[in-house]
Amino acid sequence: MYCLYYENSIMRPSILAAYFEPIENLPGIGTRLIQHFHKLFEHLDYEPVLFDLVGHIPRNIAHRGEIISVKDAQIGQINSFNVFIKKHKPGFKRFKKAGTPYTVIAQDDTGEIHITFFSSIQNYIEQMLPLNTYRIISGKVEKYHRNLSMAHPEYILKDTERSKLPRIQNIYPIRGNITQKQIYVFIQKALAHLPALPEWHDAQLLEHYKFPSLLQSLRNLHAPENEESLSPESVHMSRLAYDELFVSQMALLLVRGEIKKEKGFYFEPQHTHIDKLINNLSFSLSDGQKNAVDEILHNMNQPHAMLRLVQGDVGCGKTIIAIIAILNAIKNNTQTALMVPTEILARQHYKTCKELLEPLGGKVILLTGSNTKKEKQEIYKIISSGFANVIIGTHALFQEKINFKKLGLAVIDEQHRFGVFQRLTLQMRTNHPDTLPDILVMTATPIPRTLQLTNYGDMDVSRIMDKPKQRKKIHTLVLPKNRVDEIIERLRAIFKNNNAAYWVCTRIDDDENSDLTSAQMRYDYLKEQLPDITIELLHGRMKPHEKEAIMQRFKAGDCQLLVATTVIEVGIDVPHANIIIIENAENYGLAQLHQLRGRVGRGNEQSFCLLVYNEPLSKMVREKLTVMKHSDDGFLIAEKDLELRGSGEMLGTRQSGLQRLKFVDFRVHKHLLAVAHDDAKSLLRKDPTLSSKRGQAVQLLIHLFRRSDTVPFIRSG
Repeated sequence: MYCLYYENSIMRPSILAAYFEPIENLPGIGTRLIQHFHKLFEHLDYEPVLFDLVGHIPRNIAHRGEIISVKDAQIGQINSFNVFIKKHKPGFKRFKKAGTPYTVIAQDDTGEIHITFFSSIQNYIEQMLPLNTYRIISGKVEKYHRNLSMAHPEYILKDTERSKLPRIQNIYPIRGNITQKQIYVFIQKALAHLPALPEWHDAQLLEHYKFPSLLQSLRNLHAPENEESLSPESVHMSRLAYDELFVSQMALLLVRGEIKKEKGFYFEPQHTHIDKLINNLSFSLSDGQKNAVDEILHNMNQPHAMLRLVQGDVGCGKTIIAIIAILNAIKNNTQTALMVPTEILARQHYKTCKELLEPLGGKVILLTGSNTKKEKQEIYKIISSGFANVIIGTHALFQEKINFKKLGLAVIDEQHRFGVFQRLTLQMRTNHPDTLPDILVMTATPIPRTLQLTNYGDMDVSRIMDKPKQRKKIHTLVLPKNRVDEIIERLRAIFKNNNAAYWVCTRIDDDENSDLTSAQMRYDYLKEQLPDITIELLHGRMKPHEKEAIMQRFKAGDCQLLVATTVIEVGIDVPHANIIIIENAENYGLAQLHQLRGRVGRGNEQSFCLLVYNEPLSKMVREKLTVMKHSDDGFLIAEKDLELRGSGEMLGTRQSGLQRLKFVDFRVHKHLLAVAHDDAKSLLRKDPTLSSKRGQAVQLLIHLFRRSDTVPFIRSG
C-alpha cells in the first residue's frame, strides 16, 4: 500500500547533475588529494559531491594581500611578507624513518623567519625559493623553538606577481592534510561548473528580503568583500538559511500530509479501564496530564493514524500518560510497542508496566540487545503470535525479524534519541499494511518552539507545563572545583540520614591531555575519603546485566553513592536519591544539565544539585550556570540553550537523528522559520502535487537540500 522513498532515490532532474558530481571529478584532484577531501567531509553519510564542497562555510577571512614586516607577524594568523632568501638547510634522516624538515631561512630588515617543508623535493624548493632573491610568501605563522616559522607557504611569488596574492581570502574549517588554498581553488572550480537553477521562491518574497539567487549567494560566500559578508545577517547567508528552512518545512508537511491520508486504527475510548488504572495510582493526575490524556484519546478515536509528541519538563509524569494510551490500545485488541533509548530505562518501564497493566489484562514482554539469540527467537514467536500485547525494548525493536501480529500503538520515549526515519520504520512493522499504527512520542527534553517546528512539524503536540504538586523545587548551587573536599565532608553527614547521591563525571577513564575528572578517578578518590560508605561505579562500557545489578542495589538502598557518567541522564527514578553532584559542569549543555538535575527531586525530601566547575570560565559558560542556578523551568532553559549555543550543538544533531542545518543560525534567522512554514503550507494548499512551474522548481530544491537527510517522504502506491 505504501513504501518509503528517499528523495535521492527518485529520478533526479538532469539540471542538478553537476551539483551531484563527485568531488574527484574536478580537474586536478588526484587519488591522494581526494582522500584528504573525504577526511574533510567524513561527517557525511555518503560520498561528498560538488554541492557539499560549495556549501563548506568559511568561518572567517584573512587579509592576505597586506605585506607586513616580519617583526609585526601575528602568531597563529595568516601573514604575508616580502623576504630575502638567505640560506637553505636540507633535512636529514634520523632513525631510518623520521627526518628533520627542510628549512629555508629568510629575512627582511626587521627580522628572520624559517620556512619549513615536510617530505618535500629539494629541487622543487630550490626552484621556488632560490638563494639571494626576494620572494613574497604567505601562510600561517607559528613560533617554534623561539623562531618564527611558516610551514608550507600557500603562496610563493616573485615581486612582479604580487597581483596574484588575493587581498582577502576565506578561512575554512580544515581536517586532514589539506590547505586553505586548495579548498579555495577547488571551490572556485566547482562554482564555475554549476549551472544557475530556476528560482523556487515567490518574487515578492525575494524583493522583500533582497535575496539574490542561490548561485549568487554561494559565489559571494566564497568571495566576500569583508567580514560582514560572512555574517548570518548578510543577505547571502540569509538566502541560504531560508532555502534550508523552507525545504525542511516542505518535507515535514509532505510527510504529515501522507500520514494523514493513511487509514489508522479506530480506538474506542476505554474509560472504564482507564478510570480503574487511575484510581489505583498513589497520586492524582495534574491538569497538564489530564489534558494530554484527553488529546491522545481524541486522536486515537480518529480514522487516521495518530502522530503526537508529548513534551514536558523533567518529572512531569509522562510515563503514566503513555501507560494510559497503551491500556486504551490493548483494550481495543491490538498490540503496543514501547521503545526507549537505554536498557536501564527499558527494564524500569518493564517493571512499571507489569505492575500497572498486568492486573488489567496486559501481557508484558521485554526485548533488549542483551537477550541471547535463543531468547530473542522465543520472544519473536510470542510477538508474532499476538500473545504479548505490550512489548518493551530498545533499538532491538527495529530489527527486521520482528513482526507484530497487530501493532496498534507505538510509544517512543526520548524522541530526540531517535530520528524520524526510525520512528516511521517502527510504524511500518505490522501485518496490517492497510492500517498504520498510532505513534506517541515522548520527550523530557523540552524543545524550543523553533526546533519543534523545524524537526517535529509533522506531529501534533501536547505540552505538559505543570508538575506533580508534591514535587519540591531543587536547590541548585554552583561551586568551583577547589571545594570538592568540602562537598565530600558534607556528604558524610547526609549519608547518616539514609539518603543517596549521584556523582556525575564527563568521561569514564583518565586522559593525560585533559583536565576533566574521570568517573574512575573520582570513584577511587571517594572510596579513599569515604571508606564507610558503599560506593558504586556505573558507566556505558559495562555489560547490561552489570548496570542493571548496580541500579537495583542503588534503588534498594544497598548503595549510597553512585559515581556515573551520563548513562543516568534519562528516566532513572530513585526517590530517596536527593543529591546530585555534576562535575565539570562547564562541559555540558543547559538541556543536559537540566536532564541530569532531574534525577533528584523525585521524593518528599528537599533535593540539591551541585554544579562543580573548573576555572577559568567563559562569559557564555558563566551565563549558562547562572541560568541553571536560578531557573528550574525546562522550557525556559531550552530556549536559553538555543540562544547561547545554536541548534547544531544543542541536541547533538548527528547523534539524535535531527536534521543538520548548515546555514541556519536561529539566533539570527528565527524570524524566517515562521515565514518558511507559512510559505510551504500555502504552496502545498494550492499545489499539493508540486506540478506547477514553481512546484517543479521546489522539487529541485528538495532534491538539492535533502541529499543527506534521513527524513523520507511517504508516497502511496
